[in-house]
Parts: sequence; structure tokens; C-alpha cells
Amino acid sequence: MAERIKLVQGDNLPSVIVQISKDDGSGPLDLRGSTVVMKFRASGATTIKETLIGILMAGYNDGSGNINIQSPYNLADGRGGQVQFTWGSASLDTAGTYEGEVEITFTNGQIQTAFDRLKFSVREQF
Repeated sequence: MAERIKLVQGDNLPSVIVQISKDDGSGPLDLRGSTVVMKFRASGATTIKETLIGILMAGYNDGSGNINIQSPYNLADGRGGQVQFTWGSASLDTAGTYEGEVEITFTNGQIQTAFDRLKFSVREQF
């Protein structure tokens, strides 16, 4: 993801929804039963500011902007690869540039981290 997600200091919306796809591009990664987190930190920092717990969602983004909620993607169990992250009270308390790393822990304990980082810009509030 090349574009920065633009947010405002002190807000807790919008939530961030990500679509996680298979490495080979053949469709969504089935996240049923997994735990998905986003580690959020200031750009260039080594310390994680916050770890956000993902909420598995129904649907599958087909790449054209349409969300497919037909079976089997009609269940809110993550089989369509969609995850929502909601900001905590301290997430956006400071203006600046940030990055997020998405990490999946599957039911068998194996961990997979998305290679691309999410980029954020938080501007000061009036």
C-alpha cells in the first residue's frame, strides 16, 4: 500500500479495514479462528506505540471495490480475509507519521506477517 491513510489527532474513527490475500494472488487468505493484530508505531521508531486487535469480518473485497457477501463469505468469521482495526484511546494522540504491521497467528500457532506496511499521517487537530 503506497498511499498514506490520513487521520486527525485525537479522533478514534475511521476504523481501518484491510483485505488480506494469499501470497500468490489467488484470492483471500482464510483467517477463520486466527488472531490478527496491527502493531502501530511512529515512522522510523523501534518502539511499538500500540497493538490493535483485529475484528474478523464477513465479505471479500473482489478488487473492484465491491464486497462479495455471498456464501461462503457471508459469515463474519474472516474466511474472506477482511479485518477491521479500531483505534484505542492513545493511538492517535500525537500528530506525525506512523506505520502499521499486520500479523496473523493461526490456530496451529504459526505466525505470518504481511510484508507491506500500512502508512499513516496524523495531522494536528484545530
